[in-house]
Amino acid sequence: MAKLETSRRVLFSWLGEAELLSKDLEQSGIGRAVRARKFHEVHLLANVDPDREVVKNGVSLGKVYSRPFFQKYKERLEALKAAKVFIHECTLTSPTHFSEIFPIAAEQVGKVLAARPGPVELTYHLSSGTAPMIAVWVLIAQTRYKGELIETRFPENVRRKKEKTLAVETVDMPFEISADFLPELIRKTDQAIASRPLETPTFDEIKHRSPKTREAVRLAHLAAQRDATVLLLGESGVGKELFARAIQAASPRRDKEMVVFNCGALPENLVESELFGFRKGAFTGATADKVGLFRVADGGTIFLDEVGELTLPAQTRLLRVLQQGEIQPVGATRMERVNVRIIAATNRNLLDEVRNGRFREDLFFRLAVMVISIPPLREREEDVIPITEHVFAKLATKFGMTKKHLAPDAKNALRAHPWPGNVRELENVLTRAMLWSEHDRISGEDLRRAILVFPEQARSSVLGRPIDGSWRLEGLLDEVSRHYLERVMELTRGNKTEAACLLGFNNYQTLSNWLRRLGLEGPPEVP
Repeated sequence: MAKLETSRRVLFSWLGEAELLSKDLEQSGIGRAVRARKFHEVHLLANVDPDREVVKNGVSLGKVYSRPFFQKYKERLEALKAAKVFIHECTLTSPTHFSEIFPIAAEQVGKVLAARPGPVELTYHLSSGTAPMIAVWVLIAQTRYKGELIETRFPENVRRKKEKTLAVETVDMPFEISADFLPELIRKTDQAIASRPLETPTFDEIKHRSPKTREAVRLAHLAAQRDATVLLLGESGVGKELFARAIQAASPRRDKEMVVFNCGALPENLVESELFGFRKGAFTGATADKVGLFRVADGGTIFLDEVGELTLPAQTRLLRVLQQGEIQPVGATRMERVNVRIIAATNRNLLDEVRNGRFREDLFFRLAVMVISIPPLREREEDVIPITEHVFAKLATKFGMTKKHLAPDAKNALRAHPWPGNVRELENVLTRAMLWSEHDRISGEDLRRAILVFPEQARSSVLGRPIDGSWRLEGLLDEVSRHYLERVMELTRGNKTEAACLLGFNNYQTLSNWLRRLGLEGPPEVP
C-alpha cells in the first residue's frame, strides 16, 4: 500500500518594522505564530530601503530595511527552532501601493509552490505589514493560492479574555471572492489603460510636479477604469475629494453625477437615514418616505468621505451594500437592490481602528481593494508652486481681479512652510494674501502675514515633548538639524553657497561640517 505524502505547512508574512525591532521574538507577532502553529517553512517578504534610517524619540535605530537587519532577524527567528526561514527581498515604491504589492506577493508565492512538487498547505499571517499588504494576502488566499488566514492577537487581549492559549487564531473571512474575479478585473481593462494617455482632462485639476503625486495620479487612472471599490488614504486637506472626482469623471459611470457624503458631518442617529433612506412612520417625525443617498447614486458613484467616522451599525449596513448590493431603508421590511460604486476616504489608520474594535474587519477588507495613498503637502514641495498658480487663476476669475504673481522671496516662504493643513491651508493662505495685497506681485512678507499660526500649531511635536526621560536632547537637536539641512539642500539643488546663506552660516565650509557630522555627506577626499 502506497504511503500518503505529508503536506508541507508553509507560512507567508510581510516583515515589518515592529518585527525587525522586536527585542523578544517569542512575543512578536511572527514569533508567536510560528510557536503556536507547526510550520515546516516560513517565507518573509521584506521591502528593501537601505538608505532609510529609523529614528525613535530622537535616537537612530539604524538602517532597519537593509540586508544585515534582515539576516539578523532570520537568524534570531530560526533560533526558536520552529521552522526553516526564508527572506525574500523586494523593492516597493511605497508600502501602500496596492498595484505594486499584489504582483510581487503573488509571484513569490507562486515561485515557492513551483519549487515544491509535493502537497503544500499555505497560511498567510495578517498581523505584520501595512493595510494594503494585509489586503493582498486576503486576495491571494481567496482567489489565486488558497490558504488559511491567521492573525496574532496581542497579550493585553489575551488577558482581557482570560484565555490560556497562545494569541494566534484563524481569521474566518465572511465573504468569498471568485477565483476569476481579480484576473478578469485586470485583464478586461489593461489594454484600454495602456492606450490611454496619462494626462487626461479629468485629472487636470490635480496640479503636481512631484514623483509621489505623479504615482498617486497614475494609480487613480487605473482605478478610474476598473469598476472596483477605491479607498483613498491621506491627512485632512490633501485633496482626497479632488482625486475622487477625477476618478469618477474618467470612469464608465461618468454620465451620472457623483454623490458626496461626509460620514462625520451628521449626528449618529441621522447618518443611516441619510445614506439608506427611511419609511414613513419609522420614527417620530418621519411623516413621509425619504430616498437615501445610495438610491440617489444608483447606477453611479458615491463618495464616502471620512468613512472611519461611521458607527458600527452603519458599518454593518454598508457591508451589506458591498457584499450583496442591497440596502434596507430605516423602517423598511424588505431589501432593495442598488448598483453603486463606492469611493471611500479617511484620514484615520483603519487597521488600528480594526484592532481597537472601532471598525469592522470584514468591512475594512471590502473597502481596501484599490488603495491610493495621497502624500501630505510637506512631502511634495515641488507641488506647491503649480498649485499656487492654479489657485491664483481661479481666485482672479472668482473675484474679478488681476491674476497675482509671486516674488522670489514669496516662493521661498511657500516652500519653507510645513503646511499642517495641507492643500486646504495653502488655498486659504493664498486667498487672504491675494485679497489683502494692493500690488500685482505678492511678497514673502505678504504671505507670512496671511499664514495663521495657532498656539497649538506653534507648540510643535519638538517643543511639546514631555520631560519624562524618554528622549535625549542631543538626539532631538540632531533630528531637527538633519531635517532642515535635507530640506535646504533639496531646495537649492545641492548649491552649498546658497544653502549656507539661507541657514545663516558664514560660509559653505561650515555647512559641509554640519552635513558630515550628521551623516548627510561623506568625508572629504584626501588628495
